[in-house]
Amino acid sequence: MIKLLKKIWFWIFPVSRRKALKIAAKALMPDPDDFEIHEKIPDNMNVYMKQNQSESCWYIVLPRGEAGTGMIMSSHLVIISKCTGQIVYNGPANDEG
Repeated sequence: MIKLLKKIWFWIFPVSRRKALKIAAKALMPDPDDFEIHEKIPDNMNVYMKQNQSESCWYIVLPRGEAGTGMIMSSHLVIISKCTGQIVYNGPANDEG
């Protein structure tokens, strides 16, 4: 009965574009409390910029995707310059396995 009422509700009042974006952001954006932050790049990460990075940076590791999916996936790494605040790198951490 509740499912039927929800279907009727969303048929009459469909999800707006703004609401859809909020739902997607909530689903895709991890909670910042789950981030790991390091002053040096973790040893298990293989980022090309690691060897070329001379400035002082923060290394922020975002958690992998959904646990229990059976997929091997990399963590996501964001490198931020301590001097400028600019994002130096934003991509895979290459730490699969």
